[in-house]
Amino acid sequence: KDNFKSQEASSLVDETKEKSMYIWSESLTKRSEAYIEEYLNLNNIKTAIVSAGQVEKAKVNSLFGVLKASGIKNELLIGSNKLLFHKNPSAYLDSVTASVNLGDISALHLDVEPHVLDDWEKNKDSHLALYVNLVKQAQTWCKAKNIQLNVSIPIFYPEATLAEIYASCDKVYLMAYEHTDAFFILKKVKEEFAISTEKTVIALRAKDFATRSAFEKFLNELSLAANTKSFAMHDLETFIKLDELSSGENNK
Repeated sequence: KDNFKSQEASSLVDETKEKSMYIWSESLTKRSEAYIEEYLNLNNIKTAIVSAGQVEKAKVNSLFGVLKASGIKNELLIGSNKLLFHKNPSAYLDSVTASVNLGDISALHLDVEPHVLDDWEKNKDSHLALYVNLVKQAQTWCKAKNIQLNVSIPIFYPEATLAEIYASCDKVYLMAYEHTDAFFILKKVKEEFAISTEKTVIALRAKDFATRSAFEKFLNELSLAANTKSFAMHDLETFIKLDELSSGENNK
């Protein structure tokens, strides 16, 4: 009886999840728009976080149009760490979005990572100050374009920095990678959830799981433990591989 209740709860949580998926430029070059749209719909993905890279803007815009028509939101991901030190971030954002149809985009998504810089430990405070300033300038740019601003950050930024980030963003994606212990993650993200449950999205990686069923089981466990339904999946290609691996195991 208890097992049935647990399964019923997990099923209910799964049906109500708000899932996003990161899609790198590699996928845009090797997959058709129809393939990506079908995969996202089959996996109940509500939002595509797309890094266009050097892909032709016509193909990027085509994908955005296809996904939007299918009811999937588009976020344009900008992932250059050089943006931290750019003297005019707004001009940079204007240049990289010049040929992009912003009408099909719901948000700009910053994936700028000061914590991966070589001098992070020595210059942590100044790098975080630069990051907060960048986020504030990006917020101004997004408001002028009438789109939202979302960011991806690790799960170890200090509370004072988090407060400023949350104040400037519509959604904050927490990169809870390398760990498959729900209560460890809960402990690490309590400050973020205390600031705003509504704005917080937990991002998980396919490469941290051996099978797709292991991922889905953990997703339900974490969803129930954290009382949240907002998750992001990293990323399209590695989840396709995880699906193929799982399918191979099931066919043995």
